[in-house]
Amino acid sequence: MSRPQLFDVVRLIHPLPELGFESGQKGTIVEEYTRPREAYEVEFIDDDGATIDLFSLTPDQFEVVVPWHGSVPTTRQRATTSSGSTTRARRVPTG
Repeated sequence: MSRPQLFDVVRLIHPLPELGFESGQKGTIVEEYTRPREAYEVEFIDDDGATIDLFSLTPDQFEVVVPWHGSVPTTRQRATTSSGSTTRARRVPTG
């Protein structure tokens, strides 16, 4: 399996109930981290393109469903969800 990259669309493998997210929700990788360990900042947006939430995930928490192919995706191409419109950023605790 190839390493996730910026602008890949990803799907949550497991729910994150403490954040109000269910498994299967989609987001877009907007930043990558290698230290202290591999992690990715994933943005979740609503149907209007407004950020719902933004938080860091480790690769075991998501799967890539649409790999990035070299052009920056438009708002319409980015992943959307329908669970509110509050913007907040946070780190997701991992084991």
